[in-house]
Amino acid sequence: MNEASMTNGQYDEVHEISKRLDRIISTGKWGLGLALPLFAAGLFSLWSSLGEVGNRVTSLESSRDSTAATLRRIDQNVDELARYLRDSGRVRQ
Repeated sequence: MNEASMTNGQYDEVHEISKRLDRIISTGKWGLGLALPLFAAGLFSLWSSLGEVGNRVTSLESSRDSTAATLRRIDQNVDELARYLRDSGRVRQ
C-alpha cells in the first residue's frame, strides 16, 4: 500500500502507531540507560562481596593452620611429659 492510496484514517492510524513505537523505543532507551549503571553497580558490589568472602576464607584457613600447629605442639608436649613421667617413674623404682 503506497501513500497515495492511503485514506486519511489509515494515515492517522499509521501515524499513531509510529508515535507509540517511538514512545516505546524512547522508554526502552531510558530504561536501558538506567539499568546499565545499576547492573554495573550490582556487579561491582558482587565482586567486592566475593573478594571479602575470599579474604574471610583465607583468614579462616590461616586460623585453621595456626590451630593445627598449636594442637601439634600440645600433642608433642603431652608426649614429652608422658615420656618424662615414665622415665622418672623408672628411676625412682
